[in-house]
Amino acid sequence: MANNTLQGPWQKRELVVLLFCFGIAFLLNVYAVIRYDGRAVELLSQLGYVCVITGVLYVLTVLLRLLVWLISLIVSRISRRP
Repeated sequence: MANNTLQGPWQKRELVVLLFCFGIAFLLNVYAVIRYDGRAVELLSQLGYVCVITGVLYVLTVLLRLLVWLISLIVSRISRRP
């Protein structure tokens, strides 16, 4: 079995990003419940939607980070040319 030394820090970073996305989605749910005079039980009953929004936010952050990485890769290759 291969031992990947980057696996631990990478997993920790991705977990933090996922928890941040969940926090944002949950806060959006809290805002919606307060804004539309919902009941407090809706914070739990709408948890499925919160998880879906969390997934969408996570995918968007992955795509954004991939775009930034690709742009930095292109810029670094252009700047290294003689």
